[in-house]
Amino acid sequence: GKKSTCSANYRPQKAVNIILLGKNNLPRNTYFFEAATTCKKILSLLDSTDYGYKIYKLYSLYLEAYSYIRAKDYKNYNYAKSLLIQAIQLEKNAAYMLHALGLVEEYQYNFKNAEDYYRKAIKLIPTWTYPRSSLGNALKEQGKYIEALKVFNEVIKLAPNFSWPYNNIANVYSMMGNNQYVLEYYLKALIIKEEIGDKLGIAIALNNIGG
Repeated sequence: GKKSTCSANYRPQKAVNIILLGKNNLPRNTYFFEAATTCKKILSLLDSTDYGYKIYKLYSLYLEAYSYIRAKDYKNYNYAKSLLIQAIQLEKNAAYMLHALGLVEEYQYNFKNAEDYYRKAIKLIPTWTYPRSSLGNALKEQGKYIEALKVFNEVIKLAPNFSWPYNNIANVYSMMGNNQYVLEYYLKALIIKEEIGDKLGIAIALNNIGG
């Protein structure tokens, strides 16, 4: 009954939390698919009126959709969207679902749609850095460089020890042909990555600086 449900809760909740942090060194897509499968097993033991049923249903839809996003499995992007839309019908103010929809749209090169979803997610949770950082990327891909810089600087204010907005700012300046600031921001990203011991991030930063 309730005891087994609580113990089983740990993995799906952990999987969702890992995504929401917006880190780049995420587990493989299979980890999220298996977490979704765990949710489905729990749902099979619950009645739709039980406490927690809706939460597991939302997690099930989200984690399965995210497994396709994580794998960049373009054949399943439309299916992932349908899962997320189902979830939003259950919980219209689920910012993490809106953000995931934005990611799918972004990976399908529908950058304006992605921008709209990211803005909705930010409106719901203004302090959450992940959709704001994603918004900056969507703006950058549309050639809205000044807006993108503004958004990435907002991310830095919210999370000054998060290295990726510095890296993204450097990329935007590179696209603008403003090389004066490119090295400066790549170096800022490198310093943060060295401080937190992010070996992969350090390698990427050094490659960017060398490039």
